[in-house]
Order: sequence, then C-alpha cells, then structure tokens
Amino acid sequence: MPHINRIKDAAINPTPEQIEEECRMIRAHWSPEISEKRQKQFRVDTEHQEHKARLRFLRFLAEYAESKS
Repeated sequence: MPHINRIKDAAINPTPEQIEEECRMIRAHWSPEISEKRQKQFRVDTEHQEHKARLRFLRFLAEYAESKS
C-alpha cells in the first residue's frame, strides 16, 4: 500500500510546506475569537444544564411536599 507509506513518511519526515500548512490549520481553529466563542457557548450550555437541574429539584420538592400533606 504505497499511500500508507507516503502518509507514514509525511508524519515522520514532514516537509516545511506540510509543517506550515499544519500550523496554519491549527491557528485557524484556535484563534482568540474562536476560543472566546467556544467559552461563551460552554457557559451557555453549563447555565442551561444548571437551570434544568434547579427545575428538577423544585419539581421534586413540590412532589415531596404534596406527598407529605
């Protein structure tokens, strides 16, 4: 399988062009703007999960209070 050998060779002995391309792709995916956007989305997701947990707890309390009365 010659294509596998080329992939292995590129991974072991990358050309300067391959290194530059890899660095460019890494920078494109980890820019400060993208990092900030991911952090904001994580906070929104976390807040949403916390809100759902609080609602579940309030439902539990309401059901518990009803069962005791």
